[in-house]
Amino acid sequence: MTAPDLILTGATVITVDGSGSTAEAVAVTDGRITAVGTTDEILAVAGDRTERLDLTGRTVVPGFIDPHSHVTAGAPYIKHAALHTPPVGTTRTVEDILRGLREAKKRNDTAAGEWILGWGYFPDAMDDGGKITAQIIDEEFADYRVALIHISNHGAVVNGRVLADLGIDADTLIPTAARSSGCPARRSRRASSGSRHSSR
Repeated sequence: MTAPDLILTGATVITVDGSGSTAEAVAVTDGRITAVGTTDEILAVAGDRTERLDLTGRTVVPGFIDPHSHVTAGAPYIKHAALHTPPVGTTRTVEDILRGLREAKKRNDTAAGEWILGWGYFPDAMDDGGKITAQIIDEEFADYRVALIHISNHGAVVNGRVLADLGIDADTLIPTAARSSGCPARRSRRASSGSRHSSR
């Protein structure tokens, strides 16, 4: 075995093998793990130029490349309406959103009162500005609970049924943090509904 470039010792090495075993040390050659074992076993393969690093009990895991994808969080959305704008998806207008909701409702045989979810909503990149309201959604889906989840996963547009479930009405106060960002002090379904937005 070629002497490794680096050895890590004194560690708790999570091997992710079939038995869920752990080890004490790791040898690394050309950026790849080439040996895993006890500290004595790995020290035995070290060469004169091998860098030695004692981790004093720290944990080592395999190299994960995480693009902040939230795979486990996103998986449940597969059956729902994908509302991504180009180049990822095809949503360009409010009508495209409504079409996606219709298709999801039909695909999942959604019963009245159940949820219809759309995800990837990004009005900033839509051709018509993506202005959709509870009133627009309720024209077709008043008997359902609908949420359009923003592409950031940190916000959503919901319909009247959901607002009613949450007890949000014309007298509901907007939190101070929201008011400080420029939102009006009060917001009602009537104030946020408006007329149906035309699409191109």
